[in-house]
Amino acid sequence: MLGRSLSKRRLVRRAPKLIYSTTSSLSGKISVWQQGKERILEVGGYTQSVNMEAKDLEKRVWGRMVEELAKSVANPESALILGLSGGTEAQLLAERFPGIIIDGVELDPVVVEVGERYFGLKEIPNLQVIITDAYKLVKKPKSYDLQATAYLIIIVDLYLGGGWSSELEDIKFHRKVKNLLAQGGIVVFNCVSGLDRKRFRTTLAKVFAKIEEVGVRYKSLPFGNTLFLCR
Repeated sequence: MLGRSLSKRRLVRRAPKLIYSTTSSLSGKISVWQQGKERILEVGGYTQSVNMEAKDLEKRVWGRMVEELAKSVANPESALILGLSGGTEAQLLAERFPGIIIDGVELDPVVVEVGERYFGLKEIPNLQVIITDAYKLVKKPKSYDLQATAYLIIIVDLYLGGGWSSELEDIKFHRKVKNLLAQGGIVVFNCVSGLDRKRFRTTLAKVFAKIEEVGVRYKSLPFGNTLFLCR
């Protein structure tokens, strides 16, 4: 009986432990949680990043994004991430495509500091972190020393907490994003539930010739994400 009780206790997953918390004027409450080997960056009550030891990472939105990109682009040399957060996607890209040069755009310097301290953001090879408003950068890339048609991969993952900006549904924004895309490249938009997917796809279709939707479901986010892969 004692052995059986111990076995049951070992199977119980430990509750997440808060290891850091702060508040940002831009993002609100920022928390870092530890659960076993998994580390979670929570911004405004929503998970924004995890570490490379996170459970089932390949099945979650970050891992699935890289898998879908790998199907479309062979050996990409460059990537632009709009919405870097703690750097999960940048880390996965750097591991999957050794030597890739990544420009990661993040609005909140506090999020970047937390990413450097708890998620290894500084250790990601060939990553340039640009702290600015992604919408401003897309509209005037030359102001940030970025060139048109420079990127084979562009990831648009722009949320402030769980908020979705109306600019993400602006056709002018999509055209500016496409201007940064190299020939043969791909743009992926990460969208959470609540978005009018049909209307969003209609807007994208005015700019991109080919669009593919990929649904991502995971138990921690039962309503899931939709990836719009655009060429």
